[in-house]
Amino acid sequence: MRLKEYEGKEIFKKYKINIPKGIIINSLTNLNKPLIKKFIKSIKTKKIVVKAEVMVGSRKKYGGIFICKKEELQKCCKDLFKREVRGFKVKEILIEEYTNIKQEYYLSLTINKDKACLEILFSRKGGIDIEKLSKDHPSEIKKIYLKDINTITTIDLIKLDTKLLRIHHKKEIIQLIKKLHKIMICYDTELVEINPLALTDKGLIALDSKIIIDENSLYRHKDLANSKIHRMTELEKKAYFNDLHYVDLEGDIGIIGNGAGLVMSTIDMINYYKGKAANFLDAPGGTSKEAMKKSLEIVLKKKGIKGLLINIFGGITKCDKVAEAIIEYNKKNKIKIPIVARIIGTNEKIARKMLKTKKFAVYKEMDKAVKAIIKKTNQGKIR
Repeated sequence: MRLKEYEGKEIFKKYKINIPKGIIINSLTNLNKPLIKKFIKSIKTKKIVVKAEVMVGSRKKYGGIFICKKEELQKCCKDLFKREVRGFKVKEILIEEYTNIKQEYYLSLTINKDKACLEILFSRKGGIDIEKLSKDHPSEIKKIYLKDINTITTIDLIKLDTKLLRIHHKKEIIQLIKKLHKIMICYDTELVEINPLALTDKGLIALDSKIIIDENSLYRHKDLANSKIHRMTELEKKAYFNDLHYVDLEGDIGIIGNGAGLVMSTIDMINYYKGKAANFLDAPGGTSKEAMKKSLEIVLKKKGIKGLLINIFGGITKCDKVAEAIIEYNKKNKIKIPIVARIIGTNEKIARKMLKTKKFAVYKEMDKAVKAIIKKTNQGKIR
């Protein structure tokens, strides 16, 4: 479960990690409340930072972050509340004091599953897409691996000291890493990230936060577990209350599969062939006709969707029942985007015959189905 920026910063504050002075609002009328007015008055900088609290990255690039004058705050907030940032409506805004930045760094602690260890990543180039930086300029990222996830040893500190040899404020950064490590252990996190970590006249300040908590540990963090539903998108909520597993993504090819592993491998293959998935939807094993219809309803409500790939590996799920659900739903709702189905398993021959009769594109091999939906949605050349 990913925390919102201000939630992550509240945790940082508990561990004495410096953050900008800030306050959260959920409507324009909040700006007239005495507490908010007092906070804004207390900000000494002429500029103020206004951030859309949505669960996506690159907010500034997509118009989710403004830097404005104090007197323009009302106008900026009004504009931001009307926006959608990468498909997400702005329901909360974080107002922060402006920070004069000398240098931006990137710092994170995460679980490296391949090496079965904790990984520390540090870069002098903060505030940018770390994945792109890692791909284009891998030497810009310092990596340190900790074999004992629960402890930072003396040997680890020596490694850190060596890796950060020519970095200003090295001691501060090492102390900060220790604090982030404590957060990882206490909150069962998969990732704790600061990007950018700003070097200022007042030292190091975390200008952003990204914390992802292992959902399996939420029984130990009931305060966070109770807020899980409130951070879901409308489609995620609808799926949740229909016992479906759905996550909004940023592409335009809808995905329905039966089994989390199958859906993830489908998304991986779509990425491999240069497509982009619009969602993750796992319909559980033994999926009924009604559950498949509900899956279709949810996925097809996603804005900007250009095509749908249905990937079924039938065991206790009967392929012919899935086919019936697709045909019946289409008859009632007249689906206007291309649909490609890859169906194998129990009653697969019957299912494929049913769908082909109704002019649906049906495949037995997953790669052929993926190539077909990418071609139909005009997502560019296929590898």
